[in-house]
Amino acid sequence: MIRWRQGVVRATGPGWPGVLLLDVDTSDGESLRALAYPDVVGTPRTGDRVLLNTTALDRSLGTGGLALVVAVPDRPDAWPAREAEEPGHLVKARYTPLQTMVLGVDDPEGAHHGGLADATTSGVCRCSPRTCTRRCRRCWPGSGWRTRVFGWSTS
Repeated sequence: MIRWRQGVVRATGPGWPGVLLLDVDTSDGESLRALAYPDVVGTPRTGDRVLLNTTALDRSLGTGGLALVVAVPDRPDAWPAREAEEPGHLVKARYTPLQTMVLGVDDPEGAHHGGLADATTSGVCRCSPRTCTRRCRRCWPGSGWRTRVFGWSTS
């Protein structure tokens, strides 16, 4: 369940590339600090009404004490501009209302696609059963990795 709140941007503070830090006065009289990701929700400015997700903040979970701006609903010109054919095929935040497309390193439109397409492997895995994240055959021979890790039967 998402905890929704709305407020008005009182001030914009220093952020970092791709992120704005805002001071927001909520409709119930509380002042909050909030993060906005302009490429996702647009660029809010002082006086804009914003929709906030305060679920993790209200439960004191890992947000650094910040709410998250979900939308700038009353000012469409603040919304991110979209090109008709944007590159990228990876979806972030899949199956959520705020999913967004990004350009992955292996995308054909990306700068590194050619290098990856031409890459070869020596066929030698440099990991060990303790550190293997690929569950390769060298580290996990036999009936399957679940058997080695959990003692489960895969038959």
